[in-house]
Amino acid sequence: MEQMLKFFLLMMSLVVCGLVGYAGVTAINAIQRKSGRQDPAIDPAELDEIRAQVADVDQLRTRVADLEERLDFTERLLAQHQEPPRLGGGAS
Repeated sequence: MEQMLKFFLLMMSLVVCGLVGYAGVTAINAIQRKSGRQDPAIDPAELDEIRAQVADVDQLRTRVADLEERLDFTERLLAQHQEPPRLGGGAS
């Protein structure tokens, strides 16, 4: 049971990290739009950085989806788990 808790906490940590990263990128984009950035040309280095971030987000999405599948499988196993029969105490 302790391993399940650790596994669940690990998965939730990954989900939270992904959401925080996504929120950060969204906030930066909103700030840039509000600042009225007039230069439509994107620096090639900045474009490469954006592509790398998108690749990281895609990788995180894949990992989160895999973890969700594992969690679903584990939950199904736990739901099927039955207590083993116990031996009688002496009175029949």
